[in-house]
Amino acid sequence: MDLLDILAGKAGKVLTASYYGKTLPRDKNEGRIAFEYEYIDGNSWYYQKLLGGLDASTAASAAIKTNAPIEFAVGDHLVLQDGRLFVVVLAQKDYNAASRQAFRYLSQVAGVETVLRLIEKQNPWGWS
Repeated sequence: MDLLDILAGKAGKVLTASYYGKTLPRDKNEGRIAFEYEYIDGNSWYYQKLLGGLDASTAASAAIKTNAPIEFAVGDHLVLQDGRLFVVVLAQKDYNAASRQAFRYLSQVAGVETVLRLIEKQNPWGWS
């Protein structure tokens, strides 16, 4: 954590997204799994530590974090709250977000967050 992270404070804005897996169904409500997420600020220390080594892409990209119990994988499709469709290009667990003491007793700790790097794709359903 650095000074910019402290001054920025907690965003605290939790948004809702839809998870679809590797193939998109014909109907946007078919096979949809809703989950909550937060955006990660690209200027934050947290972002630079986890995703800083990735090359920038010409496509629109985003980084989000979630503690949803979904096994995200590269190639999965997500529709974020603003209706844009993204493909997962990196899914990484952040074990630092959880209490270290909890790992002594539990194999699956609720505080573990999944960090996702996303690249935008054309949404066949239009804006949701």
